[in-house]
Amino acid sequence: EVPGLKEMVNKITTSKGGVMSFGSGNINLNPYYFSDNNRLSDACERMSKNHFWSRNTTPAGIGAHESAHAVESLLIQKNKEYEYDWQRVDVWNKCTEAKKIVSQACKNVKKTPYGKGKRNADLIGDISKYANENASEAMAEAFADIYDNGESARPLSFEIKRLTKEQLITYERSETE
Repeated sequence: EVPGLKEMVNKITTSKGGVMSFGSGNINLNPYYFSDNNRLSDACERMSKNHFWSRNTTPAGIGAHESAHAVESLLIQKNKEYEYDWQRVDVWNKCTEAKKIVSQACKNVKKTPYGKGKRNADLIGDISKYANENASEAMAEAFADIYDNGESARPLSFEIKRLTKEQLITYERSETE
């Protein structure tokens, strides 16, 4: 779905942080979880049950989550406003691109019967508790929600993904101008 993603992921490696993570162009798998399918499945089930992660989380859904972080990084790379690496690091740390998308997605969903009268935190929290950590995690959890739940994913998840893809297309068009 995101052809430019291959530019952002250099390799898959191991790391003891989290279950899976994205950083410095790598998707990192924690060997503690990935060396034992039962341990990984149990973690997915447990984290879904307590709603820390989105409903029905799977290992592949965790991959969709981490890939969304790579998409966020791609948005930063494609945005012409960020001329220097220090700017890109700053907007990554501040979740600037994700904040724009998640904020607009919340505004859009609030105009629907599903979102009417809800606060942003409630809409985001409907995806998962982890989604409320920051805009970057909200974006990543939205991608995981859609991957794992298909058509029954939360409306905000669909709107976040739609706006993310739309923003990426906008930035890619500006590269050719």
